[in-house]
Order: sequence, then structure tokens, then C-alpha cells
Amino acid sequence: MVTPLSHNGVIREHLEGIVDRVTFHNPDNGWSILRVTPFNAMGQETVVVHQTRVFAGATMRFQGAWTVHPKFGRQFQAVVATEKKPATQAALEKYLGSGLIKGVGPKTARKIVKHFQKETLTIFETDMERLTEVPGIALKKLEMIRHAWTRHKSIREVMMFLQTHGISTLFAVRIYKTYGDKAITNVTQDPYRLANDFYGIGFFSADKVALSIGLDRQSPQRIMAGIRHVVAAGRNEGHCYLTHSQIDEKVTALLELDLKDQLSSLLDHMVKERQLMVRELPTEKNSTIRCYYVRSLYFDERYVAKRLAGMGPPPQVDRERVQRWIKLFSKSREINLSDEQALAVAQVVGEKFSILTGGPGCGKTTTTQVIVKLAQAMGLRVLLAAPTGRAAQRMGEVIGQEAKTIHRLLEWKGGEFKKNESQPLDTDFLIVDECSMLDISLTASLLKAVPQDSRVLFIGDADQLPSVGAGNVLRDIISADTVPCFRLTQIFRQARSSKIIQYAHQINRGEMPWVISPFKKPSVWQDGSDCLFMDSDEATGEQIRFIERVKRLCHGALEGSQSVSAAGTCENIKSHLKISRENDGCDDGCDDGSRDGDGGNGNGNGNGNGNGNGNKDTYANGIVNKKENKKDALLYEFRVNETVRPYETEITIPAKFQHVNLTALTQADTRVAELTAVLKKVHPWSSLHYGFAALDVVKKLYLEWIPKYFGPDREIQILSPMTRGTLGTANLNGVIQNAANPFMEGKPQLKVGERIFRVGDRVIHRRNNYDLGVFNGDIGTIVAIDNSEPTLTVAFYPDRRQVFYQRDDIMELDLAWAITIHKSQGSEFEVVIIPVLTQHYKMLFRNLLYTGLTRAKKLAVFVGTRKAMSMAVRNQDVNQRQTALDFLLQGEAELYID
Repeated sequence: MVTPLSHNGVIREHLEGIVDRVTFHNPDNGWSILRVTPFNAMGQETVVVHQTRVFAGATMRFQGAWTVHPKFGRQFQAVVATEKKPATQAALEKYLGSGLIKGVGPKTARKIVKHFQKETLTIFETDMERLTEVPGIALKKLEMIRHAWTRHKSIREVMMFLQTHGISTLFAVRIYKTYGDKAITNVTQDPYRLANDFYGIGFFSADKVALSIGLDRQSPQRIMAGIRHVVAAGRNEGHCYLTHSQIDEKVTALLELDLKDQLSSLLDHMVKERQLMVRELPTEKNSTIRCYYVRSLYFDERYVAKRLAGMGPPPQVDRERVQRWIKLFSKSREINLSDEQALAVAQVVGEKFSILTGGPGCGKTTTTQVIVKLAQAMGLRVLLAAPTGRAAQRMGEVIGQEAKTIHRLLEWKGGEFKKNESQPLDTDFLIVDECSMLDISLTASLLKAVPQDSRVLFIGDADQLPSVGAGNVLRDIISADTVPCFRLTQIFRQARSSKIIQYAHQINRGEMPWVISPFKKPSVWQDGSDCLFMDSDEATGEQIRFIERVKRLCHGALEGSQSVSAAGTCENIKSHLKISRENDGCDDGCDDGSRDGDGGNGNGNGNGNGNGNGNKDTYANGIVNKKENKKDALLYEFRVNETVRPYETEITIPAKFQHVNLTALTQADTRVAELTAVLKKVHPWSSLHYGFAALDVVKKLYLEWIPKYFGPDREIQILSPMTRGTLGTANLNGVIQNAANPFMEGKPQLKVGERIFRVGDRVIHRRNNYDLGVFNGDIGTIVAIDNSEPTLTVAFYPDRRQVFYQRDDIMELDLAWAITIHKSQGSEFEVVIIPVLTQHYKMLFRNLLYTGLTRAKKLAVFVGTRKAMSMAVRNQDVNQRQTALDFLLQGEAELYID
């Protein structure tokens, strides 16, 4: 039996029937493929579900939806599965003999059902001692059966409890495998622990469970859970702490409660119980402010400050000998070091901790090469590291020595880093590149593994975007000015020939670069230019809504007319519009055919003539009842056959759209034509003149133009400022995937939620998974998919190391044809395409554009508008990260109080 139902506003179906066969079951995650005979239906159906264990003969009720698998056909994807009493004696016999109960096989099951018939389940539930009446079941076997039945019953009760309170079968299995028989107790006592213990269950899901089991909306337990959530979620914005007022605002919005005086007392309680940590920081008004931390970030930040402050005295170095070595080495290798570089090399080897910083083309790489050679000449054991695999590979290639990712260097094993204070790294000199990517937690783990007598050099560009995680480590250390920092500012001659480097420095200084367009000068495709600008545009959300409403009203007016011939078409929209405006006459934004006057006359030349004086409205088809005017807006009313229809016929035209030729807009039959109609002006070099919107240009660049002019084997990476929007990563990934790697018969693909993965897809890992050895931001290609499990295999760059993903792990993957600029940190790509449009205005900041541009090695192509680029160049990110590392290093905040 299959019927649709609604659950929390989502239409689902349910299927009830008897499980005939368990085709596949994965004991690790409960993923199962079942063959089920539905009640009141012919034949069998395939059901896919997560369940601790399902046995043949079980009578089940599934909730979910029908899908069509490209290889295996029609399937029922179940999100809830409820076991019911076996519907028939035959089903009961099959159920008991399916392996459900240790010691009961098909023959014994047949004997039990034959002996007790309809009473069989009652005997198991209430009077199991009577099973000894069945020949072959003695006391020893009875105890075996009793234990197995009790175990199965407890699993079933836990699963039913979890699913009753809105937890899907996938998470119910994971919860049971983690909590065991204590699952009901654990979830009942503290439903919010689900958000901490299981990736994929967030606060909102845990809160639904809490309210479902009867927790009061205003209970202190719920409010404290909300506080923990918002303080921990601050790290998503890069913050290490939140203030009292921020917590109040965020928790009030999260829980939709008026906290009043309750918040302060609960915060004090949580600090006393050490659920949160607090630090007093100085303000500009010579006072202090209380800052609330989750425990891990508090102690990580404190450790980094203590370790840097307690590095000890600098090692003894023969400065004259070092200077002589630098001159001889530079001469022998024909290296021309600038004064800045020579000073940095000479000083860094004599410091316990130092920083080397500078923009692109300023010689950080060459300086690092010489530092490594000098350190090795001094007999020091040097280790090289970087936050990402790509950065580590690049560092190793240019230095000529192996560089490891920080995670690999610290050897993650058994849920923690193997290298730490008790088992430090075997090195005299640790050099870490791309340190703008370091968050506070990884920095603390790294410094814990550095021997006390070792030297450390952090290298990075502080003007890049900060880390994805909490903290702003490199910038804070530089800002504190308590450790030696060597800045390289001179751009070398060979670097000055690169437009990428030139424009990056201009952007960093707040100057708008002038980037050549191939639509202006087609020869730039072949003259060696490494940075291009493709002028183009996409409709904003506001423009899309305006276009849709104009067209809807026009066509609605025509459809409502009883005489279509009288109404005509929307080719002359003014014959169907009332136009009024409240001001002292028309400006250039008014359309022909209507005019308001203020103490004067106005003439119209639409389908009729009108004149007005004072505040009187005139119309193309005569005067109708006056509608309320809105300041700085035109009010249009569609008229058909001289009668105002009862459907929606008015549209308010905002001032920014008063220039629009509505006739041209309603006639537009492509999205490019629609966009052109609503724009005030189109750039002379815009792709819109050629029928391409910005999305089309990105697609053309990726699939045709770049492979044609720069070679088919170039690695191309699209870097978008945002996830949402036409040119956000979510939409771009779907568009490019379907164009570059479309579905084909025989090509394996796997659907996980709304995402579809295919062999050949470019993918990115979205969180640190230490068990797999894959980390947030790692990029690879899917090389194999097995739908029967389901599993897939990804070959990760740069070394093509293959990683095997089971179903739960696959949730951590996303498509990577396009990634955000934030995710690109620490990586370089041969070619990058960077959409820059005003639809991304919330993210258009100077350091974002600077970071994206400097990811390109051979070619960077901007796609969008010069206005959007200008906005980004002018805007500095004023949303400062809330960190205390610089205060702690300067001794302006408490450091040693637990």
C-alpha cells in the first residue's frame, strides 16, 4: 500500500509490506537494500534504507519517496522505517527463522509457529518459558533465544523512539551504534548532545528533538544549549569569542525568546561550571569587556601566546660568517638578493621565532631557498610544512626538499596528533609556508610539537584572506610587534612583467587596475597577456523579480481579456497601462504616452491623447479612477478592452527602473534580451552584445576559449566570491558539471541528497577527516563509484593519492568545478576564472579579490562588471575577527589564569 502524506511541510509517501529478502546490508552504517512485497499490490519493490538490521519476513512501514536510479531503476528511498507485528503466520515463520534469533533456524521457526500458531508472538512477548513445549528446545537453547529476542527488542525500541522524535533512519543507526542501549536515556537527558556527537545533526535538529520529547521552550537547559551553539558557531565567522551583547542578540533570534535578565545568570553559571571560559580584554575607553569562549579555543589561544612569549633567548650565531656565506652562495648560484632579502636571511637563522611576509613577486620563495641552504650549512635539521597539500607540494618543488602538510607532519592517529609536547618533531628548524591560512587551533597543535630548542619561521602574506577556522594568527602576531618580522616590499623586475602581480599590488593598495578585454582587443588571447577582463553581467535578484512581474502582469492582462483581438499583444504595453507619478513633471525616465503635470500641461502620444494639470492623471486609453501615487515611482495599471480587470493589474516601478522600455522588455524572448532591456546602459565591450550573459561566458571560457588558446590540458579553477546566486558555486557546479561531465549511459553516478556525483567529477572535501587523512579544502577527482554499497574513490591532488569513501564519508564531499575564493587559500591553479558581479556585493572586499587573483599561476580571467570590481577594490573588510592573541602577546590581557 502506497499513499502520500505530509510531514513538516514535506510531501512524503509511505509503503507497507513484508520484507521478502535482504539483498544487501552494511553493518557499519546500516545501509540496506530490501526486496519488499507491498500490501494490496502486485510484485516486489526495492527499498533502500538505513537500519541497524532488517530481517526477511519482517512487516515494515517505510516513509520516504520514490526515485529512479540510473542503473537499478525504480527504488523507494526510505527516511523512516517502523517495524510492525508480522502480518501472517507465513511471514512470522520466515521472520523467526531469518537469523533474527540465534539458535532459531527455519526448521525450529516452523515448529514454533505450528505449535503456537496465532499465539506465537504473545508467547515471545509474555511467556517465553512455554517455548520448551516445542520439541528440540531445552533450557539451554531457551536462554539463547531469550537473550537474542531481548536484544532485538531493545534495538527496535531505540529505533522507534528515535524515529518517533524526527530522527531519520541514517542518524538513528549512527546514534544506536554510538550510544547502544543507553540511546534513549542519553537523548532524553540531553538531546542537545546530538549536535556535538554527530556530524550532520546541528542545533536545529537537536532542538526539534528536545521540543518533541517535551522540553519547555524557556527551560534553562534549552537556553544554555543555545548559548553553547552561538558561541561555538562564532568560529564560522572566524571569531574566537563573543561578547555578552552578541550572545544576547544571537540567542534571542535563535530561540525566539525574550531572555531579559536570565542570560547573565546563565552565563555566570556556565562560566562557573567551566562550560564556557571568559577573558577580560581592554577597550579603547580604558575599560574592559568580558569575552566568552568555548573551552578549546580559549586554551588554544592562550597556549599560542604563552609559547611565543616563552621561546627563550635567540641562539648564538656568528653574524660575520653568515654574511660571508650569503655573499658566496649568492654569487655561486647567480642569485641577486635585494637588501631586504639579504637582511631577512641573515637575521632569521639567529631568531627562535620569526616571520617572513610580503606580497607576490617580492621574493619570498627565493629568500626561503637561501634560508634553508644556510640553515643546512649550519648543521641544522630543517623541516618544511604548509597547511594544504598543494601548498606543501609547491613549497617542496621550489625548495628542492620534501614539504609535508601540517596534519601529515603531526601524524594524526586514534583521534589525536601523535606529535605533541611529549613526542616532539625531530627538527632544529621548522619552516611553515602559507601561514595566513593557520587558524588558532592548528597553530596550537603545531607549536606543541616544536622542540623547546628549535627555531621556527612562519611565512605568509598577511593581506590574504584569513583562515577558514577561528583566529587571525599571522596578522595578530605581526600586529603585536613582539617577534621579529621581516617584510619584503620590492617587486622584482621579472615579476613586474606579470599583469597578475602588477594588478594584485594595485588592488592591495586600493587602486583600480585597468584590465584588457578580449572583446575590445581579440589579439590578447595570443599575445601573452596573463590577466583578462570579460565585461558581462547577470540579472540581480531585484532585476529578475521586476522582469517576472512585468511579464506576468502583461500576459495576465491578456489572458483575462474576453476579447484577445481587442487587447492585442504586449507589443505596445502602454495601451494596457495606467501610468501615474507624483512629482513636478516627467524626467528622462518617463515613457512616451503619459505625463503628469504640476500646474502645467502634458501631452501623450500613445494610443490616445491626454493632458493634465495640477495633480490630475492622464492615460493612454483615457481617464480611469485615480490610483494612489507613490513618491519617486511610476504606477502602472494594465487595461484591456477599456475595462480594468479584477486580477492584479498594477505594478509600482521603482525609481531605478523608470528608464526601462517596457515594450522592449515584454518582447524580450531570451534572458540576455531581458537583462539588456532593464540595464540603463551596456558596456561597449560587453558580451551581452554577442548574446552571452556572464554565466554563458564562464561556461565558454571553461569549455572552449581557454582550451583553444591556452591548451586543452590546463587545470582551470572557477573561484567565486559566494555560494549563492547565478554565479555562485552552487549553480556554477551544476552548470559546469552538466556541460563538462554530463550523464551518459554506462557512466556511474551517485546521488547524495541534492548532489549528484559522477566518475570524472572534480570534488572538494569540506571538513577535516583525520581517519581518512583528508582535510578541509583538499581537491581531487572521482575515479570510481560503486552504487551497490554505495562507495566512491577520489584521487586527490597533487600526488593522486586515492581515498576510499563510504556512504557516511561521502556527505563531506562537494563538487569543485567551482569553489569559493576562501576555499582556494594555499592553492595555486594554472588558470582561474573569477566572477565579479554586484550580485556578490556582500562579499566584495579588497582582500577577497587580491586572494583570488594571486591563486593564478598562468592566467586569470575576471568575468563581470568593472563597477563590481571597483566596489571590491574600494571596500576593506571592516568586520574584524574577534581574537585576543595580539592582546595576549602584548601583555594587555590575562594569560595565565585558569
